[in-house]
Amino acid sequence: MQLTTQSRHPVSRVGRWAQQMLFNRSFAEYISPLVSMVDPLASVGGIKALVESLNKDGAGATTIRLRPGRQWQGFVPGQYLPFTFSVDGVRLTRYYSISSSLALFRQFGFIEVTIKRVAGGSVSSWVDSTLEAGQIVSIGQADGELVLPAQLLGAGNSAKNKALYLAAGSGVTPFLSMLKTYGTQELHQQLIYSASSQGEHIQQQILEMAATANMSLNFHDSSQSDRLAKETLLTLCPDIIERQVLICGSVEFANAMVAALAALGVPAANVQQETFYSAAKPNASEVGGELVLQGVKAGMPIEVTIESNGTSILEQAEAQGFSPASGCRMGICHECTCKKTQGVVRNLLTGKLSSADEESIQSCISIPVGQVSVELASS
Repeated sequence: MQLTTQSRHPVSRVGRWAQQMLFNRSFAEYISPLVSMVDPLASVGGIKALVESLNKDGAGATTIRLRPGRQWQGFVPGQYLPFTFSVDGVRLTRYYSISSSLALFRQFGFIEVTIKRVAGGSVSSWVDSTLEAGQIVSIGQADGELVLPAQLLGAGNSAKNKALYLAAGSGVTPFLSMLKTYGTQELHQQLIYSASSQGEHIQQQILEMAATANMSLNFHDSSQSDRLAKETLLTLCPDIIERQVLICGSVEFANAMVAALAALGVPAANVQQETFYSAAKPNASEVGGELVLQGVKAGMPIEVTIESNGTSILEQAEAQGFSPASGCRMGICHECTCKKTQGVVRNLLTGKLSSADEESIQSCISIPVGQVSVELASS
């Protein structure tokens, strides 16, 4: 919803609030529309943010500058936050890492996220084609543990204040925030970034920072070789064993990096990682099977039977108008845990199949294989 629309039609807003009074069930739902008439960024039971501007690189990456409402508590560089968008009448939640500096928020009240359009991605495609400056979006508090240890940021003994960031694809975004925030401190930062090309918007941001910050940058062309070998890591970062190493990328990338670091003698205590699953093409057995979803829609229990399209159970449930419980959407928080009553699912993180009936599964990382029945947990 755009601010201009809200300010021009106050009567219609009152009408919408009156309608919600008749159908909503919680006090927060009753009062929130009235609060937003006074302050569009104020909310009861949620947090809103104004889309201040969008910067598109022409290749599908969009950097969104946001002004969160006063309820938002801030962030630590490296953290992510949830966004909830209404796409074709369905509320969808996605998690994106903050890519801006801490100073931008503290001094001006803005944060930025960079979202890369993904083929077939309902939210990233909507952001690229539909989201506009002036709109209001719903966000949550920042979360995530991929942050630098406090002792690494302290003054003194700067020779040991060293961090190495290993990133693949969109996994570079949390490190953008760190590079921008800590570039002037007594901390040497090195980024080794594995991506398929070097001319994209995200990489350009990094190159622009390199001129002033205390950092080293290395780009690895993943189109030439799939993985960073341990020999390559040691060549690019000879003092790797002395550094705190942070990894962000797909599960496959993170596992390969952890193994390489262990082989180089980097202590496990010096390694932190955050992963996401790769949107691989579904197998033939994962498309066309019968998926039975049992849950609640508009306050009423309902059962829907659909033909599976090969995406996660959570995504397919949301596409049918359900609002199942969910959180990180990466298989970490377990908020999306639901009950599978029949059939086989594949875990997107491990690739393993699970055929036991009456078991708990994570809907965000589970793909149905053949006929599957699921009881969804309501949010």
